[in-house]
Amino acid sequence: MIGMICAIIFIISAIIEIRQSTRITKNEKTMWTLGLIFMWGITAIIYLFSARKRIV
Repeated sequence: MIGMICAIIFIISAIIEIRQSTRITKNEKTMWTLGLIFMWGITAIIYLFSARKRIV
């Protein structure tokens, strides 16, 4: 239960971070948001280790 709560908090904070970014286009923001919602496991790993540096 604690793990799911932590995952939901991470997903919500990542989506907020993506939406507030000015470095990526609207289409890419939509892609990341949908990826985090529907395929959150793999998308979260990719976001955390490679894309976050470019987005933030």
